[in-house]
Amino acid sequence: MPVGSDVDRGFVGIVTADLHLPTASSLKDKRKPLAGLKAALARATGGSVGEVGDHDILRRSQISLAVVAVSASEAMRLCDVAERVIFNGAFEVVSVHRHVASVQELLPDGPEVI
Repeated sequence: MPVGSDVDRGFVGIVTADLHLPTASSLKDKRKPLAGLKAALARATGGSVGEVGDHDILRRSQISLAVVAVSASEAMRLCDVAERVIFNGAFEVVSVHRHVASVQELLPDGPEVI
């Protein structure tokens, strides 16, 4: 793919958080605040959010958010927003990790043609 094409533009930001929900006494108690957090993250960033780990562990959860932006600085800003939303949630944050990468870095050989 030639440099400067539309495919090598854009950046992806990923935020993953490990959460502890100390007051959850059932999986239903766990899912209610997580649903609120996922909705708040999607509203605040326009990103896609999912629970990606610890589904069946009562007081733990791992969520990930992915955002797409035209610049690395915008992807970082959206990750900052996501972290603020996560830290303002109704649970303890065990850890948060983020990664921002260019589309070219993620697809060095160009997109797969389907």
